[in-house]
Amino acid sequence: MLPPTPSPEGEFEQVAVDRCPICGSEERTILFEGFDRLHGLPGRFPMARCGRCGSSYLTRRPVDVTIYYPPDSYAAYDGPFSDAGHAPGRNYGLARRWQLLTAIRPAGGKLLDVGCGAGDFLISAPDSPGWEGVGMEPSPEAVRYAREVRGLDVRQGRLPCPDLPDRTFDVITLWHVLEHVPDPDAVLTDIRRLLKPEGVLILSVPVSDSWEAGWFGSDWVGYDVPRHLVTFTRASLKQLLQGKGFRVEEQFGVVQGLASLRLSLGIRLKRKERRSVMGRNSLGLILFPPLFLYGRLFRRRRLSVAVFAAHPGRSPGVASAGN
Repeated sequence: MLPPTPSPEGEFEQVAVDRCPICGSEERTILFEGFDRLHGLPGRFPMARCGRCGSSYLTRRPVDVTIYYPPDSYAAYDGPFSDAGHAPGRNYGLARRWQLLTAIRPAGGKLLDVGCGAGDFLISAPDSPGWEGVGMEPSPEAVRYAREVRGLDVRQGRLPCPDLPDRTFDVITLWHVLEHVPDPDAVLTDIRRLLKPEGVLILSVPVSDSWEAGWFGSDWVGYDVPRHLVTFTRASLKQLLQGKGFRVEEQFGVVQGLASLRLSLGIRLKRKERRSVMGRNSLGLILFPPLFLYGRLFRRRRLSVAVFAAHPGRSPGVASAGN
């Protein structure tokens, strides 16, 4: 990385990224210049595609990315912390995650949920014995809520975390986390250390080789500038995991894609349609069903979010990232 430089907006300091965080290549093509669509905070951030591995990444990042996670709306797509209940689609998605987990590990085990937020996944655990859940989360507000309101074992911090002992966890989950970290290679190296020999890593990420990313382009919510520092393809993520010594298998049917498609469509209509909010909402209601059915029926294996199960296999090879 290059030294920090002033933001073009003059508000928040940025740092330049001179090579792909996944493979280390300096070959790249600028795709677009993005900005914070979620909260409207200042800053312009070029998004590039790597010429070697096909991943996309910001060529300028905020020096302090936590600025772009306001505490009162930390759960980026669900609003402030609340125990009043989630939308039905959110509840269904959490249940599907646990179905996958219990299918892979029927006997349960010790679980580390990295980037757990306020503990939505941990608190939605099924009433079955055998699971011991621990969360890790960098936001002090989210940690406080998870501990004091929900009574969960959530610790403030992030990976790599040298304080955690080797071979501690049977399962480590990263639900929409790896795209937020500046050095995915270092995180996966630490996960390999923390997993037991028969453990499993389960992770989900938005992937740019999806039909939705191709359809919406810079309006695709999976880019989520500037919170998403890197956007994987299925192939580049598999390559990174295999380079750390994991055996990798994609898990289909875990994600429905409802939230992603709804948000991408909303971004596109807001940018394109010069009409009232009511008019945009009405048009969105008309367009959403056929687009969703198209994705589910004809592009099921190219949904905008990919879920992978990775098992420690052979000894890790040479790290593939360039950081």
